[in-house]
Amino acid sequence: MLNGDWLLDADTYPHPELLAETLDLIESGMYIGCGTTVEVVGGTLFNKLRMERLNPIFQLFNWSGGAFLLCKCEAFNSIGGFSTSLYAYEEIDFVFRLKWHGWKTGKKFTVLDHYPVITSGRRANYNVFSITQVVASNFLAVTLFILHYLLPKSLVKKLGKRSLGYWYASRLQ
Repeated sequence: MLNGDWLLDADTYPHPELLAETLDLIESGMYIGCGTTVEVVGGTLFNKLRMERLNPIFQLFNWSGGAFLLCKCEAFNSIGGFSTSLYAYEEIDFVFRLKWHGWKTGKKFTVLDHYPVITSGRRANYNVFSITQVVASNFLAVTLFILHYLLPKSLVKKLGKRSLGYWYASRLQ
């Protein structure tokens, strides 16, 4: 259980203007949470495109990734937090459930896009194998995300851990 009013899951350093915009959102009393878009600095064009590719989708469908995700603690507790059966895209599932909870309680979720969070694009190895691995793992992650709603969650978790370990390999070493 979380204590406090709000939870901020930020994997990056947010711009001060983003924090000011976030405080305005909180003070309005109209929102259950928010996320933001991402800007990649440094690295290759491929990495920039790979990491920023979802920004237009996030804006269009009002979804958010996990680089900067804010929600009311009450809502986090009510929806059970992040799914432990998803190995990737657990933040997308979380936002779906958060938005549904917000709809039921009369609160909104939004994506702030004036001041995207900045992340580094330098951490990448680009050869034919690694690019193939990135493309294949992204396809597989989306497939497993969909199957998460159709198959036993323990099976999807096992498949995700076995096939998407590449995403978190540096954390496991």
